[in-house]
Amino acid sequence: MSARDRLYLLRDYPTLIVWGERDHTIPLAHGEEAHHAIPGSHFVTLPPAAHFPHLEDPAGLAKALDEFISSTEPARLDDADWGGLISPRARHRRHEAKRAAA
Repeated sequence: MSARDRLYLLRDYPTLIVWGERDHTIPLAHGEEAHHAIPGSHFVTLPPAAHFPHLEDPAGLAKALDEFISSTEPARLDDADWGGLISPRARHRRHEAKRAAA
């Protein structure tokens, strides 16, 4: 299961990705790829954490969240915003743009 083909939907929204550096369930490279796929996203790694940062480094996670929240302007999200992104017509335009770029 992968969300790679949908990560672009977050491009206009503040996004924080926090990853445990010792995560062997989902490798760090996956977090880095997600970060690169979401323009403007913030990527923080927690050296002592593995797959459960909220349990393995709660202080590090809290710090990352606090810094992100205090330094990031919130986005306004309306249902219509999502509808415009995921409608069949929007999907068709995305596929046309990909073909034209190729």
